[in-house]
Amino acid sequence: MEFYTTRKPPTKRRNIQHHLVDGLQKDEAYPLSINMYRDPPTEDIMLEEFKELALKRRNLLKEIEYFNSKFQKWGEDWKMRMRDISKSNKLHVDRIDEDSQKIRRRDYISHFLLRLAYSQSEHLRRWMVLHETDLFRYRFENATEVERFEFMSKDPDLKSYSQIEDSEFQLVEESLLESYIKFLRDKINKENVKFYKIPFTLVPNLVSNRSIFIQNGYAYLPSWDLQTIVTSVFRAKLSLALTNTSRKLERARDDERIWKFLTQLDTYYEGPEYRGTSKKNNEKISVGDIEDIFKDSYPLCMINLHTSLKKEHHLKHWGRMQYGLFLKGIGLNMEDSLRFWREEFMKAMDSDKFDKNYAYNIRHHYGREGGKISYSAYSCSKIINNNPPGPVDNHGCPYRHYDKSNLKAMLIAQGIKDKPLRAILDLAENRQYNNACLRYFETKHELEETSLVMDHPNKYFDESRYILKGNRPIQTRGRPPVVTNAPAPMETSAEKAIVPGKENCLLGNFEDFDDLNTQELEALDI
Repeated sequence: MEFYTTRKPPTKRRNIQHHLVDGLQKDEAYPLSINMYRDPPTEDIMLEEFKELALKRRNLLKEIEYFNSKFQKWGEDWKMRMRDISKSNKLHVDRIDEDSQKIRRRDYISHFLLRLAYSQSEHLRRWMVLHETDLFRYRFENATEVERFEFMSKDPDLKSYSQIEDSEFQLVEESLLESYIKFLRDKINKENVKFYKIPFTLVPNLVSNRSIFIQNGYAYLPSWDLQTIVTSVFRAKLSLALTNTSRKLERARDDERIWKFLTQLDTYYEGPEYRGTSKKNNEKISVGDIEDIFKDSYPLCMINLHTSLKKEHHLKHWGRMQYGLFLKGIGLNMEDSLRFWREEFMKAMDSDKFDKNYAYNIRHHYGREGGKISYSAYSCSKIINNNPPGPVDNHGCPYRHYDKSNLKAMLIAQGIKDKPLRAILDLAENRQYNNACLRYFETKHELEETSLVMDHPNKYFDESRYILKGNRPIQTRGRPPVVTNAPAPMETSAEKAIVPGKENCLLGNFEDFDDLNTQELEALDI
């Protein structure tokens, strides 16, 4: 894929846009509802749409990750949620009309965009393969026989998989029933399960396990085995494609806008900025309220900072940054913030030392000093990946930065035990830090399931206050996107330059760029 940083003439841009619209009106452009994603798209795409589609695909896979952690995979609850997000995410459709072509195009392009970002490390490659494979298998299982046949007949690796005719089935029926008698003889008879035959060399595992009927060099597979084989092909092809892509992305560095966005895609924070006004409540918070509400409405990271401050009467720099901006985000004004920190610090120092060494930074948070920038509270992604805590620090994310024993002790101290305790520890161990925080929130507020996403400490606080006032969160089967493990940049003009307006356009072919190398984001310099 080639990126051009120079702006094209207006007439050229109009031609590009018309070309894109014309392409969407052709039914033959994206004829299949199931895809192996072999051939990269070659059309032009606007930079704004580039970002939108990449984020949408990432969010879809994050939802699948959440379902996998919450429900038994392939169980009825899991499938019900998958049906809901399939309808709502507008990246998949099984009918053929003009709208379906637009949706299938978005699905196709968004998959390749995610390859650009998720080839950058072994962990990201495995994550994408796992959840893209789940998505593919779900779509394949729910496709009609006609859609499966059309998909396999057009794929070079699957076109040799042919469904046997009724006449051939009658010839081998007894052998097939004997081979599968211990599985589903009644199912074969009652539901008329379809059988496929493929070269036996393509299923060595089934052959070695003697779990398949073979005749004349062909293995006969029932439809429930076929989906397993086809899914394995998809997984292998995607894994190889991501590995190959990881070697080809150096050229993406030529366009800083693309490179910076892609390196941050896995952890990009889309939510609102918290600078002192509640996003959900009209509640006004004062210094006197904090002791009454922190145990019920603080996320675990802020409980840790608050209790450490009360115990030691001091926090180191990044602890003050994380907690101070959180307090600003929940609505504490500058005067109350100065009062709060002064009262606590003066238990270990005199007033002059506080004014000299600490008051400036607090005023700086509110844009009253230095560059006069009003800073926003840290998102979960920023806390998780920026400035990891040292041995004597108290900041950071407990699910990410604490070992299992310390995290367990913190959770038990907050009344978490038994099954919820094990679930939260397992999520943290599996690097699903946002989902661990969500499970903690659900347990503390006695919720079975919510549509909430815990991607910001201040969002946790707002939602908690909303619920504790007698409101209940909307219960939904699907859920919004989750950000798992990386920092979000502060809102500055330099960061906004990542996503220019529609006048900027990307040209080229996705073929050569399916990956990125991971780069550490720079720590906030204040």
